[in-house]
Amino acid sequence: MSNSFGQSFSDILQKLATNPPLNISVAGLDSEGLILLPVTSKEFGSRATRIVVAPQTPELIALLPYCVILLNNTNREIGRYTLTWAFTDAQGKKATHTASYGNSKTLHSGDSVFPNTARLVSIVPRLGMSPGPSQWQISEQWDSWKDFYARQRSVVVTLDSVIFLDGQVLGSDSSASALLTEMQLRARREITEEVLGNDNGADLGRVRRALDQVVAQAVPLLGQRAGSSAPSYRGFMSAARHYKSAEQLLLLMRGMWAMHLLEIADKVGLAEGVQQVIRSKQSMVLPNVHR
Repeated sequence: MSNSFGQSFSDILQKLATNPPLNISVAGLDSEGLILLPVTSKEFGSRATRIVVAPQTPELIALLPYCVILLNNTNREIGRYTLTWAFTDAQGKKATHTASYGNSKTLHSGDSVFPNTARLVSIVPRLGMSPGPSQWQISEQWDSWKDFYARQRSVVVTLDSVIFLDGQVLGSDSSASALLTEMQLRARREITEEVLGNDNGADLGRVRRALDQVVAQAVPLLGQRAGSSAPSYRGFMSAARHYKSAEQLLLLMRGMWAMHLLEIADKVGLAEGVQQVIRSKQSMVLPNVHR
């Protein structure tokens, strides 16, 4: 397969492997079967030629040294994962870029990484997926990053956290993004079970009182960020960025999920809202989350 350079894609990848524009190192979770391959890896080229479905433009080629391939050498499906890029420029100035991939609200199969497969991970959304990004999207991303990249002399790419669809979390989770997702899942499971209760949610008065109480318990954690307005999804998520404690994050996420159910009840009535919860419980992923 040739491109605008008149060279095969594999030839270009081979040249990047031996002459990258900066020093590249990676830190995966190799002992857990979760491996990162940089462009300098012997395996990167052969895998990238099979994975990359985007137009092979000069901008794409320029982006590849800053991409990694994630190998999921496990028998479990990854629902969400976070990587960090720690850059150092010619003056020794450091900068860190963190990005999360997958579904942030709940774990669903879709953008997940299937067992024993590979995924190209990039700042360009869906670069290693089908359908891939358009030529315009790739060019736009390169234009926004190229000046920054040109100043960098080294980068360390770290697999910061992984959440499997069974709920297990691996990695250091330095940004606490995996912990937040874990608490979202746990809150959704707990509130759903509490709403249904032993009477399958038939006592609507009990359901509304319970939901109101959960929201009230979480509101103090919103602090001044909540202002005088009613609690909102954005308010809960904004507040969550200020907490690292699992206990506090769980309290916030319980409040957010209870508020969401109350909003459903206000739109369609509490009885129908409870029925929606029952239906969603039958289809949503409700793992027993553990570390």
